[in-house]
Amino acid sequence: MSNWVPWLPLLVTLITVIGGLLAYGFQRKIDRREALNIQRRDLYKRFLETLFDHVEERSEQSRHAYDRIKCELLLVASDNVLKEMPMLQEASVMDMNALGPGDVHDRVTPVIKAMRKDCFEKSNIEGWDFEYLVPIGKPTPVTTK
Repeated sequence: MSNWVPWLPLLVTLITVIGGLLAYGFQRKIDRREALNIQRRDLYKRFLETLFDHVEERSEQSRHAYDRIKCELLLVASDNVLKEMPMLQEASVMDMNALGPGDVHDRVTPVIKAMRKDCFEKSNIEGWDFEYLVPIGKPTPVTTK
């Protein structure tokens, strides 16, 4: 045991440094993930606003804004969100006469579900309740008196 006494302060220092480096690396990973989640939430919100405008207007300006925000999605969105995009992309290049509002709605709903799962890590909302709330591609019902 007396052979270890001179090495003990060095060993404690080494363990402390290694522990500090591991904690720092772990915290940086958590901070990066949180920053990415914040960026994704903002981008998903802006994407849905832009998509809504494009579906409603179908103008050159709305198409241009929609194409630009899709470029941002390619950089930040998760793989699961991007996997749902091709069918929505097909709907975005067709006009409403050829497509119909129901088709746009059916194609955007899986994208929104993937975005929710990406933002909240766990989202169990499914089925008709969720699809009823999605206003893109079909107007919100208005009741008359």
